[in-house]
Amino acid sequence: MDIHRKNKACAACKYQRRKCTPDCPLAPYLPADKPKMLANAHRLFGISNMVKTLKSIDDDHHKDEAMKSIIFESEMRARFPSHGCLGLIMEYQDMIIESMKELDHVKQLLNLCKLSHQQNLPSFSSLDHSTSSSIPIFNNVGEVPYYDHK
Repeated sequence: MDIHRKNKACAACKYQRRKCTPDCPLAPYLPADKPKMLANAHRLFGISNMVKTLKSIDDDHHKDEAMKSIIFESEMRARFPSHGCLGLIMEYQDMIIESMKELDHVKQLLNLCKLSHQQNLPSFSSLDHSTSSSIPIFNNVGEVPYYDHK
């Protein structure tokens, strides 16, 4: 048990204005210095439901996993009020799609380099601008400057 916990109530007990006992089931998961985490979890699940959930689980490892899930879902619901965890999934999906587009453009540029090398052209600067198209070069910020072969 943490030395600081003797004097401080967990966030749930602090919210309910009661003394935090050594056997408080929420104390290991909702520290007093994280009131926003408690507010999100309380809004979505309620303190009594979290306590009931923890009391219904025998294994400490499963209790830890259950509370991690409760906290994660409540934080995602606060971040994406309409979608919850699905909002994060959609955000990651968009990032994957953008990365795939960038990869396709890099492959196009690589093919152009290979073609240039096969035709024994000295550099991109010697390519005929009228026959080649501008190829977008991505940076890690998401801006798409165009590389012209002039």
